[in-house]
Amino acid sequence: MARELTGTLAQVVRAHRRELKLTQEYLALLAGVSERTIRDLEKGRESVAFSKVSTVLDTLGIDLILRER
Repeated sequence: MARELTGTLAQVVRAHRRELKLTQEYLALLAGVSERTIRDLEKGRESVAFSKVSTVLDTLGIDLILRER
């Protein structure tokens, strides 16, 4: 399940960044994270800290909604 979530999250982040015509470098600058964080997030790496994921999502204007199954 973790890989499915990170894969989906990676696709959403990459697509939204591209829609906004932002480079990985510029998004990193706006979010206050490293460019490597953006690359790792877009590759679906599970090692990206949730606090950084949250910051990037906020910068892109993406809400993460959790619900019980």
